[in-house]
Amino acid sequence: MTTLPIRAPQAPVLPGFARVVSTVLIILDVFTEAQDRARAAHKQYPFADW
Repeated sequence: MTTLPIRAPQAPVLPGFARVVSTVLIILDVFTEAQDRARAAHKQYPFADW
């Protein structure tokens, strides 16, 4: 009876780097959404003082 070799899956070279990049992209997405909402609020209330 033959057996299949069991191998560990290949892990990314820098898993921490991927996490850092993901965090930076999430932060940029949050700032972009905040800017969009600020523009929409300014368009709706043009004379409000922020």
